[in-house]
Amino acid sequence: MEKIAIEYGDGLFDLACEEGIEKELLTQTRALKSLLRSEPSYTRLMSSRSVKKEEKDLLLKQAFEGRLHRYLYNFLRLMNDRDYFSYVPACCSRYEDRYYLDNGLKKVTVRSASPLTDDQKARVKESVEKKLGIKAEAEFICDPSLIAGLRIEAEGVMIENSAKSRLEDLKRHLGTAVTGNN
Repeated sequence: MEKIAIEYGDGLFDLACEEGIEKELLTQTRALKSLLRSEPSYTRLMSSRSVKKEEKDLLLKQAFEGRLHRYLYNFLRLMNDRDYFSYVPACCSRYEDRYYLDNGLKKVTVRSASPLTDDQKARVKESVEKKLGIKAEAEFICDPSLIAGLRIEAEGVMIENSAKSRLEDLKRHLGTAVTGNN
């Protein structure tokens, strides 16, 4: 990770800790990172030297003022002012890393074919924590391509129990049975 992303991501995290808003900013930095990664043209525009800083500041105001915590909004303005806007997604990642580290958490991504209820989410999280011996911060994503079941990624381990994976296994086994190749 770039030195700038570490320095500014850590600074934002330290400020959030001083104010007791680290969880709130975690949610917002995740959303911001996702938004900027899904719209790379916005980051390119905000990083362009051919657009005046004042114009970019107005764009930030229109897009984010009142929608983000004032510290995160001011952070974006600071990154714009210093011509570091291209580092914002990496700063958000660093913020998230620090949150996990400081709270002894491991990131777990749970993909399901359909949305899970709060009770199902709690049971999945508890099961993962018990199975892997970790304290988990779970992110739940609906992925209809799984057809049914779950795909869980944590600590470099993937646990998959989805209809899609079972169909792919069946296809492999049938191919082996028909061709005789292993």
